[in-house]
Parts: sequence; structure tokens; C-alpha cells
Amino acid sequence: MVGGNGGPQLPMYGEFTEESMFKSVGRLLFQLRLIDPDVSMKIVDIGAGLGKPTMCASLFPETELSIGIEVAPIRYMVRDGL
Repeated sequence: MVGGNGGPQLPMYGEFTEESMFKSVGRLLFQLRLIDPDVSMKIVDIGAGLGKPTMCASLFPETELSIGIEVAPIRYMVRDGL
């Protein structure tokens, strides 16, 4: 099981809270709208961990694509029950 911050078996670092993730994406969108009011976002999170950024970004209507790519084999092995 992978919990917040990865749990004892799978350490993670730099985890965002839900509130701080929404603030970060909201600020990014605000800045992008200053350049282009009809902005759309494509988010790719490399080393996705728990996937909070991609899940958060997908809730904004401006998000056209939001994917996470995990690069640590142990994380997707745990997910698949291997």
C-alpha cells in the first residue's frame, strides 16, 4: 500500500497538500490567461508518485490533457501487486 508520502516502504518527498496543489495550478492558469485568455493546458507529470498534480489539473476546465508517467519501477510494481 502506498500512502501519503509513500509510507515506510516507498519514501516520497515534496508531497503537496490538496489545497496547495489547487493554489499552484490556479496561479499557473492565472498567469497563462494574462498571455492568452483562451488558454488550454496539457500537463505531463514525470515521476507521478500519487498523481496529485495530474488529478488536480484534470479538474480545471482549461485542462485539455493531464497524464502522469511513473519512472520508479517499484511504484508501479506495488500498484500491480507484484
